[in-house]
Amino acid sequence: MPSIALRSTLTRTALLVGASATIAFAAGCGSSDSSDSSSGGSGGGSSSQITATAGKDIFAAASCSSCHTLADAGAKGNIGPNLDEEKPPVDEIVSKVTNGDGRMPSFKDRLTTEQIQAVADYVASVEGK
Repeated sequence: MPSIALRSTLTRTALLVGASATIAFAAGCGSSDSSDSSSGGSGGGSSSQITATAGKDIFAAASCSSCHTLADAGAKGNIGPNLDEEKPPVDEIVSKVTNGDGRMPSFKDRLTTEQIQAVADYVASVEGK
């Protein structure tokens, strides 16, 4: 059962994710198609970067580090899998965080779908680095 502080932190993080997505969407609406070729980058990088950034905060707030190892998060848990070694794909992370697996509890009643996706995007973007 998450503490009041955890719920409050997760709520703030969810608001930040929503605000960031809205800002990214609004910024994208004002740009022209020709700007993609001059930037040198791929078209959708900024919104996934925003999601991954929020995912790091959610990873910390949900105490994922108490069970998992993930170098980027400074996590050194030894109950669950070492995410740097296992390198699960995004869809597997989403499934396990949502539904649980073995000793891994389900977080579907503690995190929103967007928060779970943000954690999955974050873990997949930094695992093994």
